[in-house]
Amino acid sequence: MKNFSALMESYNSAGLIKKGRMDDPGYRKALAEANNLINGVINGKIPSHLLSEAMGTSDFPILLGDNLSSRLLGAYNEAPSTYQTWCYINRNVRDFRTQYLKYLNTGNLLEKVKEGQKGPEIPVPEEGRYYYAVETYEESMKFSWEMLVNDDLNAFQSLPSTLGQDAKNTVEKFATSLLVDAAGPHASFFKSESGQVNLITNKLNADGLRAGVKAFRAIRKPDGSPMNTTPAILAVAPALEETAKDLLGASNLMFANLNTANNKQVGFTLQNSNRFGGLQLCVLDWLPNIVTADGPDDESWFLLGDPNQGRGAFEIGFLRGIGDQPLVLKKKADAEVMGGVEAAIGDFDSRSFEYKVTHVFGGCQKDWRFAVASNGSGS
Repeated sequence: MKNFSALMESYNSAGLIKKGRMDDPGYRKALAEANNLINGVINGKIPSHLLSEAMGTSDFPILLGDNLSSRLLGAYNEAPSTYQTWCYINRNVRDFRTQYLKYLNTGNLLEKVKEGQKGPEIPVPEEGRYYYAVETYEESMKFSWEMLVNDDLNAFQSLPSTLGQDAKNTVEKFATSLLVDAAGPHASFFKSESGQVNLITNKLNADGLRAGVKAFRAIRKPDGSPMNTTPAILAVAPALEETAKDLLGASNLMFANLNTANNKQVGFTLQNSNRFGGLQLCVLDWLPNIVTADGPDDESWFLLGDPNQGRGAFEIGFLRGIGDQPLVLKKKADAEVMGGVEAAIGDFDSRSFEYKVTHVFGGCQKDWRFAVASNGSGS
């Protein structure tokens, strides 16, 4: 579990230290003491009966909730994910209504003019748009009064970390679903037809990568001018992780030589440099959970442009004021003990303390010209 300085840092990075109880030095001192108490009991350095005694104070559930929030955020930040690498991240979505984001297709060249001559007026650029709405995702956790009094800390120790990882996995799976569908590379985004060719069938090897880069570089703007972009990211199904590492880490690459007349292999060429070594590797762990078709679930791979250059291929957005961190909420309907006794036993009906993790996000496919996919069905 985090120490107090790490606890405060997690709040600061999440934007939680702004107003309210976190500004109160007395509360921050109490939170530090609660954090040290829970740490000590879990680690066996402090007698567990002290936690039972702390449960007799009315402010302990709030301290407990803030401690849980810190642990959940820590687990969220540490959980592995790839979407931040290949999606543009928008932390400024205004509200829950559909966001319509416009763009202009431009790409005109300047024309040479003579002395005193005015240059031609360019046509109004073609306008397009993409859109999405953020939605709310949540999961709850509950600790009974009896569990905490009886010092049963196993659930307390594991649940926040589990929920933090669940929140990160939810975003990662959502982002992956923009890239693939049940049949493999997403059919609405990756196509091989007149006017759009960003789907190939090559397997992941040196020749396949070369074919992917060639297809990426062949993509043009709507007016036929070059995109001036190169692939920056290689995203692969988990089954291709080791193949991808071998390719990107190799000192030498061997390419097949083809007879131009019949396209049959007639030998190999060994190159003493690796032109693909600069690609950043992302392993799409959730791809097999979405792709159900045999073959593409193990053989799909993607070349993607840098999401922060140009429009990019995909975007994930988070609600303004919350950002890309989940929230931890505490249920407020606590029982009040009569007779002048100060104690916290949780909810009136169930004698429990209930917390909820809430995450707000959305996303969409953007410009297919920044992505090439292969379903791996070819050679």
